[in-house]
Amino acid sequence: MLELPAVSKLIDYVAAGIGGIAGPLLAPWAARRRAKAAVIEAQGQADAQRILAASEAHQVQTISQAQLEARQLFNAPRHLDAAGTGPMDPVGRAWQFQQDKRIRNIQAVAEAAAVELGDETVSGDDPDPDLDWAARFFSGVQDVSSAEMQQLWARVLAGEVRQAGSTSIRTLEILRNLDRRIATVFKKLCALSSSLVVAAAGVRLSDEVVGLGFDARHHRLVIDQRIIVTQGNAASNALQSYGLGFGTLNVLNEYGLIISEYNSWHDYRAAVAGPSAATAGPFRIDHACRRWVLIQDSGDTIQGELRQSGVALSSAGRELASVVDFEPDETYLANLRDHFQSQGLRLVEVAS
Repeated sequence: MLELPAVSKLIDYVAAGIGGIAGPLLAPWAARRRAKAAVIEAQGQADAQRILAASEAHQVQTISQAQLEARQLFNAPRHLDAAGTGPMDPVGRAWQFQQDKRIRNIQAVAEAAAVELGDETVSGDDPDPDLDWAARFFSGVQDVSSAEMQQLWARVLAGEVRQAGSTSIRTLEILRNLDRRIATVFKKLCALSSSLVVAAAGVRLSDEVVGLGFDARHHRLVIDQRIIVTQGNAASNALQSYGLGFGTLNVLNEYGLIISEYNSWHDYRAAVAGPSAATAGPFRIDHACRRWVLIQDSGDTIQGELRQSGVALSSAGRELASVVDFEPDETYLANLRDHFQSQGLRLVEVAS
């Protein structure tokens, strides 16, 4: 199978969304990357970090100066237009400022995606980028100025470079409407969620399978993802102590990130490994950025379904959850262990 640098594919996606300026937009990132490699080779890691920190500080200063000049521009009585033949009116200055800001937003996300991909390679046999997807993506990202939200968009873009179809256009529209407040709540939801997954590293998947929940960032196929409620019912505020009360869940549902039935269930029997982790099959439970299986101490085969109830993520929620970073909640993990223990099962961590 033909492989090519992921960053080359990234440039294809940027070009599909905004045209031929894709290469120049990523040129500063490429230059910094080459400079970092040269400095590390010549002077060692400590000097490299100091030089890179100074470079980042200079970029912040440059942006601040540009913003100051923009504010002064709005207050100035007369300025020439782009052709230099006459004064630019306030509407024209406002339009130019907005366009410049959008280009900076796109550049920030493209560079962050390049950093995320690093030295990865991707399949060169994939078709060209979906023009509709690229158009929707860059139409949305151009107005994202928050660094935190830009990082989220960058991971979505990197995921699409790794595996086309990882994020649907519908999910892009949901992401476009997220603000930092909702993103923070969703991050909390992801921190508590557990996923029934099957490892898919090195497996080339069809478009149909990708659409069902393939997570290219972690090389896995997500069968189900939910907060397993260890006591009570989520619809009756069982998750209130974790900041996910009924009202908050309603908001997440309105944004299309979770399904409307807060006490739905899924059969997790496939994650039962038998008498030891060594007998684990391809299925596992991913929780708190770690991998687990269930072990039945009695050694008896489970009869019937192993129903796990709670708040399930929607398909869009699962797609976005694959690119969210979060801090694990150790209190909930302890409760989850006790929950399985009450069913005669041990939650045992397995190697990556």
